[in-house]
Amino acid sequence: MAGTLVPSITVVTCYGMWLVRGCSPFMPFISDLGMHGGMRFLFCGGLAVTAVFQANTNIDVWYVRCCSIQCTRNKTLLQMINCLSAMTGLVIALGIACLGFFPWDIALGPHLLCARAIFFGGTGWACYNLAWQWKMLRLSKARKCVQFASVVLSVTSLVLMTYYIVLAREKGVNIAILLDKAYSNFDVYCRDKHFDELSMAAVFEWLLISSLVGSVTTLQADFNLYFGASTTTMPLDDSLSVTLTNHAG
Repeated sequence: MAGTLVPSITVVTCYGMWLVRGCSPFMPFISDLGMHGGMRFLFCGGLAVTAVFQANTNIDVWYVRCCSIQCTRNKTLLQMINCLSAMTGLVIALGIACLGFFPWDIALGPHLLCARAIFFGGTGWACYNLAWQWKMLRLSKARKCVQFASVVLSVTSLVLMTYYIVLAREKGVNIAILLDKAYSNFDVYCRDKHFDELSMAAVFEWLLISSLVGSVTTLQADFNLYFGASTTTMPLDDSLSVTLTNHAG
């Protein structure tokens, strides 16, 4: 799906540019990749394109799930999950779209606001998505385990990332001062990375984003159900498959 391919290519390419510049390979925050030179433009453009795909996919999934809900008995709970998931998805798309336009060495406040929309919104969205698919779809045990592990990884990474950032602040690390240094002399900032609490926070940030990007791929199950493209992804109600086939036709 383009919604997972574009951000992956963007971040990997920016990280490659980071390394080519002679910056420390371990461990930049993802936001560090959008602060300087060509990386900034690529990072900003890639996230903007990602946000468009994310919003479009979110609307498509909302519609497909609305069709599925019409054929079930427990409509209220499923409608609530679908609406919460859709609204959260739009918040995430907005956060992604704006993040690159607010480099955190220039606009720390707005950047952190966008990042929190992605981190907390993405983790919540992954939980909603898991609840929906477990409630609606007859998935194999292996796929359920993979989805559950992805959500656990997201939540764990978010908690540990926050923990190490708080720990760094308690030890006297001032992120604003570090970013001022990055703004005035990026090469010194990017090459002077140490294995410390902030590096650990960055590690868990990468794990968090990777798990969220991976969760997006599970949406294919909803499209398979709607278009009747899969025999392994079946609705819990047999009548649902007949009705959805009529919709798809």
